[in-house]
Amino acid sequence: MKKTNLKSNLLNAEVNVNIDITTNISLDKAGDDLHKIKKPNFCNDNSFDDFCKSFFKLGFTLVELLVVIAIIGVLIALLLPAVQAAREAARRLHCSNNLKQMGLGLHNYHDATQKLPSGWNNLGFCWSGAILPYIEQGALFDTLVFSENNGSTTNNGNWDQAGSRNAAACGTLLPIYQCPTFSLPHQYTNNSIPNRGVSCYLASSGSWTAGDIDGHLTAAGLTYLAQQCITHRHWNQNGIFWGCSETTFAAVADGLSNTFFIGEVPTDYTFTKDGNGMDHWYIGSPQADPWNGGVSSDSTTSSSFCEASEIVGSAYSSLNAFFLEPTLNGALMQLAFGSYHPNGANFLYGDGSVHFLPNTIQKAVYQGISSRNGGENIGGY
Repeated sequence: MKKTNLKSNLLNAEVNVNIDITTNISLDKAGDDLHKIKKPNFCNDNSFDDFCKSFFKLGFTLVELLVVIAIIGVLIALLLPAVQAAREAARRLHCSNNLKQMGLGLHNYHDATQKLPSGWNNLGFCWSGAILPYIEQGALFDTLVFSENNGSTTNNGNWDQAGSRNAAACGTLLPIYQCPTFSLPHQYTNNSIPNRGVSCYLASSGSWTAGDIDGHLTAAGLTYLAQQCITHRHWNQNGIFWGCSETTFAAVADGLSNTFFIGEVPTDYTFTKDGNGMDHWYIGSPQADPWNGGVSSDSTTSSSFCEASEIVGSAYSSLNAFFLEPTLNGALMQLAFGSYHPNGANFLYGDGSVHFLPNTIQKAVYQGISSRNGGENIGGY
């Protein structure tokens, strides 16, 4: 038994030795043959090695990296204006929609009362506050108090009474009255009203008004009625909205589709010129309270009234005079319609449509669209 096992082990060892020897001989021969492989005829000795190195190399050279960065920069420079233009188009459309909502509110108000709201009434209550129930802000409207000096701090009807409900209403943020292109904070403490809501829209009093008070005409070198101009203290304007106006659709003889009711204004409460601020607000104004309209000078009206340009604008000044006529007197500048949109501004017409009027519009045409019964031939613009 032991002899048989010994013989078997010897045979196995011999086989393993033969296999190892054969394998080593074969590998040595294959290595010799591999060295004998010829390079392609189209390559010399160095070019073949360079080709392999360049084919399998990783990364970029500095020049290549700079070229890629430059190309990306050019593409961004080309794309950025298009993105900005698209964003501005969206903002302008949003602004147009704000005006359409106001137009619906005015029409619903007229349907309910058979007249339009006043630009402001004898308590300084504004057109933008009167339509609150018709622009889904009925709850806010219900907080307003239409009485003054009743001895209460919470139910006092004065707009600038600290802690009053009217002051709180004026401090409520209402995006419908704010153009999305307007970049300043949308609330600002003004006239003792904390966080007062800023407005980017003014109702139109027409084209006759050249100032809020007589002093504004004098400062602008104008004379009452001499240059076909009046002030906001006058009881009758040629537009739609002024003190206690209550204009009806029937009174718009030029046609609702030919008369603008509300327009944009480039509000900037940080800027003043000739003592006049470019600030505009909604719902109510302590500076328009009280008001009792007169037909001529300040002596026939309340001395406390000093400013309606917070509420209504005039086409007496050119469109976008704030930007295009920097030397214009501040009393005229604060009345001028305009916007932060390029090349013009949005306007709501009486029929509820919204039009973008360009800065290049002829002044006679522009003023004709602002009047309700002038009979002007406005043509195309």
